[in-house]
Parts: sequence; structure tokens; C-alpha cells
Amino acid sequence: MLNGGHQLRPSARNTLYLDIPGIPSTLQIRFPDCRLPVCGRCKKNYKTRDMCRTQGGHTALPWSKVFICITLDPSCTDANNSIKNGNFTSRNIEWMPYCFKNDVDAETLICAACKTKNYTRKQCRIKSRHRYLPWSTVYVVLSCDGDDDARSSVPKRKDEELNGQFEASSKRRSSGANDAGKSSKRRADGQDVPSYAGSPEKESDEDEKTPTKKFTKKKLIKSDDVRQVDKSRTFLVEVDENSLVIKVGQGL
Repeated sequence: MLNGGHQLRPSARNTLYLDIPGIPSTLQIRFPDCRLPVCGRCKKNYKTRDMCRTQGGHTALPWSKVFICITLDPSCTDANNSIKNGNFTSRNIEWMPYCFKNDVDAETLICAACKTKNYTRKQCRIKSRHRYLPWSTVYVVLSCDGDDDARSSVPKRKDEELNGQFEASSKRRSSGANDAGKSSKRRADGQDVPSYAGSPEKESDEDEKTPTKKFTKKKLIKSDDVRQVDKSRTFLVEVDENSLVIKVGQGL
């Protein structure tokens, strides 16, 4: 499929690129259709979910909170029950009967059972005191290939990413300056100048799909440490473009 002259990978649709502290590689989390909210940039530009996640293939963090329940399979830990330093991959699974350890407030999304009955959050979380995970939670299982030397298992450092962005921006500005000089020369010579010239400062749709800026605003708020592997081997991630919260041990 072609989108704006660029080939769109099917794997990029409805996919979130996520870096979790304690996990050595970037995870690619696949969401069901119409489940992943638009990224922060598309929210400001009033773009629809289809334009952002399906047609554009954007993989940046969503503007509103999503819930991801992650289970570690045996390949993710070593003999000491510590997380390996390898390349992690994820696969989606069906709904699992996990729940919060403690009671939750009325601001938490209703559970899947109350969603089918069209109950309110107050009815679900306060009156019925349901502690099941939100209905929109995506359930995945992580696997590790155990390759410590794998390039993809080591995320880029922030300074390297910033240097790469600065070099790319400098090249665009340099290219724009050369084009502007050529246009001025043509106008001086009386030659025709095209009525449209792309701005070198404008980021393309392809730039939106690259996850270079997706974690610059992320904040950890009262989060657990995934490196302390719980006996359930499961943890919940609550993430949006501004925060990331980890809650370890969601098994019943």
C-alpha cells in the first residue's frame, strides 16, 4: 500500500512503539482496530484515528491513556529470575482474568463485563467494587531471543537521537538555502519559477511515523520496577504522551 508516495508497512498500522524502563529493547505493541487513540500531534491537528494510525501508520504515544497488560514468558528471564538483555518481541493474546491488587477509583475505565451492560464507572468501580482491568486493555506476552549482541536490543541514547535530529534539520536548512539561491538567480534571469516549493522546515508524514520524539515528555509516576519479577510474571502499563505508570503483579 502506498501512502503519499511512501510504502506503508502493514505491521505499522495500529502499532505503538513503547520503551519500558527495565526492558532493554523497544516493544512493538499491536492494538485491535479502533482501540489505539491518535498521537498527540494528530490530536492537535484534528486528525481522525484512521488518518493517524491506519493511513499514516503513526507509532507515537497516544494523547490519552491506554492500558497494556504484559506477561513475561520463561525465555525473558535467566536462572536468577532476572530479565535478560536481549531482543524482546510481543504477541497478542485474548482477554485474561487479571485484576488490580487494590480497589480503584471512579476515574478508572469500567471493566469488560460492565462495558457490555453499559454500566457507569461509579456503578462498576464504586458500588460493585470491580477490580478487573479496564475493558480496553490490550494483553500481550513478551518473548526474548536471548541475543545479548543484537543491535535492536540496545535502544539509542537520547544524545545520539538529538544529534541525529540536529544533523537532519541542518541538512534540510542547507538544502532549502541552496534552493532559495537558485530560485533567486532564476528570477533575476527572468526565468519562470514554479508556483509551489516545499518548505524545508515542514516535517513530512514519514517523520511522524518515526518514533524519535515519542518519549521526550514521558514521566514515571509512582511506578513499580519491572526488574523485580513478580510470581505472576505480569505487569500493567498505563501510558500516554505525558506519563508512564507500571504496576507489577496483576495476577488473580
